[in-house]
Amino acid sequence: MNDPDVCRRCALKNPTCCRHASGEERFCFPLPEAEYQALRAFGVPESAFAEEPNAAAFCTHLARLFPSAPVEAAFPVHGTHRRLATPNSACTLLTPQGCSLPRTVRPLFCRTYPLWSIHGRLTAFENPNCLAVCEAAAPMQLCRLMGTDPQRVRAHVHALRGMLFAEE
Repeated sequence: MNDPDVCRRCALKNPTCCRHASGEERFCFPLPEAEYQALRAFGVPESAFAEEPNAAAFCTHLARLFPSAPVEAAFPVHGTHRRLATPNSACTLLTPQGCSLPRTVRPLFCRTYPLWSIHGRLTAFENPNCLAVCEAAAPMQLCRLMGTDPQRVRAHVHALRGMLFAEE
C-alpha cells in the first residue's frame, strides 16, 4: 500500500495541499530559518518565498498545531514570518507533476502533511481534496501510503516545534 507517488497523482487531479483559497495565505505554514537556508543552498530562488504578517488568525491556527508553545513570543503581532510564496494561490514550487523539490529537500511540514502529531498522538488533517486522505481510512494507513511511520511524523513535528519556538 506504500505509494510515495500519491502526492504527484493528487497534484494531477485535485486542488492540493499546495494550494489555498484566495485570501487564505495568512494560514500558510511558516518556514523556519534553518529550512529557508537549506532551500536557498539547494538553489531555490528568493522569489519562491514571501513575508507574511503575523495575523491573529495565523497565531490562533499555529497555537492549535502546537498546543502550549509560546506562539505570541515567537510570532509577535506586529512582526512577520517567512513562508513559501503562493502566487495565484498555489505554491511556487508546485508543478503539474507535483512538487518540484525532491521529497528529502522539502520543508518538514510539506513532508509530514497530511499527517500531524499533537501531544504525541498521531492524527491527520481533514482535507477532502487530499488523495492520500481519501485513500486511507486511518492515520496508520495514511502513514503506510505516504511511506512513513508514526515515529518519523512525531520527529518531524518535534523538530518543527524546536525550529519555530527555540524551546527544545
